[in-house]
Amino acid sequence: MWPAQLFEASIGMCIGGYVAKFCTEQSVPYEDITIELNRRIETSPSDTAASGAKTSLTSRIDAKIHLGAKLSEQQRQGILEAADSCHITKSIEQGMQIVCSLAEPDN
Repeated sequence: MWPAQLFEASIGMCIGGYVAKFCTEQSVPYEDITIELNRRIETSPSDTAASGAKTSLTSRIDAKIHLGAKLSEQQRQGILEAADSCHITKSIEQGMQIVCSLAEPDN
């Protein structure tokens, strides 16, 4: 798996965990749950003209939750609210920063 695929999978697992928790609390069967993820990748020119490299980024991920159970409208709404509570999704939506630094070599 490529890192971008692991990133996408972690979002699916996070959403699935929140949905499973809701389903357990509400006695909604979820044993056959699957989450279908589709991502939109955009490519743009690099900020550094010298390299000429293009930058690609995932601009959107659509997550479709499949459950075999018959759901009431209230249950459907609850499941979507649970899915939207995913910690990873919320972190990204709030503009999570990632700061890289280079460690000093060990002597």
